[in-house]
Amino acid sequence: MAAGIIQLYCRALDITVDNYMITPSQNFKEIMTDIRAAFNLTFRLVVRDRKGNLLKSFSEVKIGDRLLVYRDKYENVVVEEYYYELYLGEKLTKNWLEFSPVERRKHIEFLQHPEKEPIHNILRITMPYKHVTACLAAFRKTPVESLSAKKALTVMRFNWNMNFEQQYNTFTLRYKPAGEPDIWEKEVYSALAILSECTIGSPHITRKLVTDAVDERV
Repeated sequence: MAAGIIQLYCRALDITVDNYMITPSQNFKEIMTDIRAAFNLTFRLVVRDRKGNLLKSFSEVKIGDRLLVYRDKYENVVVEEYYYELYLGEKLTKNWLEFSPVERRKHIEFLQHPEKEPIHNILRITMPYKHVTACLAAFRKTPVESLSAKKALTVMRFNWNMNFEQQYNTFTLRYKPAGEPDIWEKEVYSALAILSECTIGSPHITRKLVTDAVDERV
């Protein structure tokens, strides 16, 4: 890239570095060392674009870009640009809904993890519109006393391959209703179970979008 000004943001530290200069004469290691100094960090860090992609070179970075700084490669990736696509098993050997939830989940997990670096910003909607609206209609008509938290938790575990505390650890720590999860309103579990049907195999992206939605309401 030509010499240019970019912006750096570290979510964990909640620090933004404006007017950061990158020049063509700098190699990757030199730039990373400078970024570490800019955030006063002494340990290794990683830099990603707004889609969550790991940067291994700064050659494609453009003037005015915003890059996300993480303190290590294991830090939870929070992206700033999401894309959504309806995926109903195109090019598979049978109808998407004929596969079991576990089969659908494993297939989506495979698509979300090409090679070694997972995709952090594409959420695949895995149920057709009619199915979603039918589930929501049935949910609204069901008396609260007939809803089953246990069943909803089982559905979420199958669809996201995580138990509730793993999936919504951030959610429960920051926003959880009063009391333990087993006495929460059953509607919470049931609504999340429907969401898991629509986002099977994508627990991390879904969690971020749910917590973002909660953030907007508190």
